Amino acid sequence: ADGRNLQIHIDKEVQAAFFDKSLMRHAINNLVGNAFKYSPGKEAPELSIHEQNDNLVIEVKDHGIGIPQEELDNLFTSFYRASNVGNISGTGIGLMVVEHVAKTHNGTITVTSKQTEGSVFTMQIPLKK
Repeated sequence: ADGRNLQIHIDKEVQAAFFDKSLMRHAINNLVGNAFKYSPGKEAPELSIHEQNDNLVIEVKDHGIGIPQEELDNLFTSFYRASNVGNISGTGIGLMVVEHVAKTHNGTITVTSKQTEGSVFTMQIPLKK
């Protein structure tokens, strides 16, 4: 590790959510791992969990290299890697797995990004009432 600690923010009002713990752990670990991997030497990544519109919202924010706007639509495609990753290792399957986990839970995963400033990945999973 590089000495940075993940900044975690969990809303105290979050209700119990029902999901496959193993799949969700895998998805969150992937997003957090990417946040560290693509923001070396920068401010620590952040994980935020809260409720919004009957959804559990999981956001992972980094302050890294960002993703070119024209490549955002391809990010969740198998084996796709953005053109600006340089020598950073990866397989191009992690975000596809994250999207699969979100869809398995009837949810979504979206990303906003600005090159050289970082990215925010937002997973929304419907809360079972």
